[in-house]
Amino acid sequence: MSRASLWRSTLLIPVYLGVLSAIVALFHVLILVTPLKRLFFRRNISRTPVIHEDREAGLLNEVKANIKSNGGIVIWSYKLARLLGSIALFGVATTAAIIASDDNFQANGKHWGKKHRGRHGRHRHRFSDYEWLQIALAAFYMYTSFLALCTLILSKRAKRPAKNHLNILFSSALFVYLYRDVWPLATFTLHPVDPHHWTTWTSIALLVLVAVIVPIFMPHEYVPIDPSNPSKDVNPEQTASWFTFFCFTFLDPIVFEASRTDHLPYEALPPLADYDAGDHLRKTSFPLIDPLVLGRRRHLFWGLMTYFYKEFIALAFLIFLKVVVGFAGPLGINRLLTYIENGGRDAVVRPWVWISWLFIGPLVGSAAMQWYIFINTRTLVRIEAILTQLVFEHSLRIRMKEEVSASEKPTGGTTVVPTPESEPGEPEPGNGHQTDGITTAGGTSQGESSSRRAASKGKDKPKKETSVAPSVASSTAGTSTKKAENLVGKINNFVSTDLGNITEARDFLFMVWYTPLQIAICVWFLYSILGVASILGMGVLIASIPVPSLIGALLQKVNKERMERTDSRVQAITECK
Repeated sequence: MSRASLWRSTLLIPVYLGVLSAIVALFHVLILVTPLKRLFFRRNISRTPVIHEDREAGLLNEVKANIKSNGGIVIWSYKLARLLGSIALFGVATTAAIIASDDNFQANGKHWGKKHRGRHGRHRHRFSDYEWLQIALAAFYMYTSFLALCTLILSKRAKRPAKNHLNILFSSALFVYLYRDVWPLATFTLHPVDPHHWTTWTSIALLVLVAVIVPIFMPHEYVPIDPSNPSKDVNPEQTASWFTFFCFTFLDPIVFEASRTDHLPYEALPPLADYDAGDHLRKTSFPLIDPLVLGRRRHLFWGLMTYFYKEFIALAFLIFLKVVVGFAGPLGINRLLTYIENGGRDAVVRPWVWISWLFIGPLVGSAAMQWYIFINTRTLVRIEAILTQLVFEHSLRIRMKEEVSASEKPTGGTTVVPTPESEPGEPEPGNGHQTDGITTAGGTSQGESSSRRAASKGKDKPKKETSVAPSVASSTAGTSTKKAENLVGKINNFVSTDLGNITEARDFLFMVWYTPLQIAICVWFLYSILGVASILGMGVLIASIPVPSLIGALLQKVNKERMERTDSRVQAITECK
């Protein structure tokens, strides 16, 4: 193998990612320089000379404190197993580089460990290409061991990026080995690239441990949304591992407890997760959807999409996965029939792969759909909580404004008419006196309302005085209701019917993403079988698109009129009460 091809070896992909990870980690260190100073300062203080007995007691206390800081003995044990697995990978790579020989290391008919001529002469210190690759992998595993140690001893703020880097690096190394040594076993034409030696398969087994088993089965550490106010009782959902979360086994204790009693009290239910608390949702969402906080008007849809963009990206990916794996079964059957028809001639993939697709396709599709339902339902509940708070907060603002307006100017139910000159001895309407027993429809006395109107009218027409005609105050109550535009009914409908209509549209991704993607893949497969005829079918589908749009426009018009009448009905019922 030439030097140029050596640098392009797929076995160096994890090494390149490790170099990139080290650069990013260095950038993180520069950002977190103050916490690192505090960390080193704390370590220096702990090194104060003490007697041997106190040192042992201090070491035991430090181990206990470290276990507690990592979330308990279970999480700490998984992290320790990952560290030991990384160290074992370093040892296997070093061993493979030392014991490399022509007899043991062969790949695809070529000798990875082929020694250069004169190795035992003046060039005895030169290494073979395979030895260089194993030395690079040994350095890579040394770096991953350092990251695994960081996940045990650093603070929670620094553990998270170290854990993310570690998972990415181990996963990349596992995928490279699967591509080089496992995938060829599923074909007729390819052969494993790496030598058929115990070091290769031991490396794959250890990578499965540290890249698959540990991340999937290790519980998560509790990270409070508000570090200054952590939850006293943590919801099991927040610390469940990926496996228990996927299988919902973290709910088993509450299910078993409910099965042993006739009535499960409210106190026995798990506490609400802090990221689902109403106060947290209000603080984080209102700056994106409340026009008064946002400072400008924006459609509610875009505000919700901005706030829940992570959830909708995950939903779009799950829909894509559901559509793609939905074709795994038909494609597997097609390839099996082709293999049987041709008697295995010119076959590349072994038939057991296509048989496995008949099982893996529905399994992955069902899992993706269940995960979609979970994320979508949780998003639905959060949207309901956010919009309910938003509507009632705005309704309180409207009520405060109306109360202030009622104390400063007449209500909408008063009617202003010209008033003749007062008789001698009668109090003038504009002199600030009140007339007993005469009030406006809004509860304001006649004299008070008249004096304020006289003051306001005097600016434009100083010679005319006005007062409230009590005889027509009751007849204008309907005008107030009309001007209010059924406000109470609208508020009630906002938090009931309208909110339900908004949340029912949560599956809009099926219309804008699932259906077009599925149609495109179907047309692609049909084109490979039928040719141009499939394009004609696609044209018919496109031509029929306006029909549902027209029907939807008519339904929207009817629904709008129905909602307006519902507002009036709710307003009338509210006033009767």
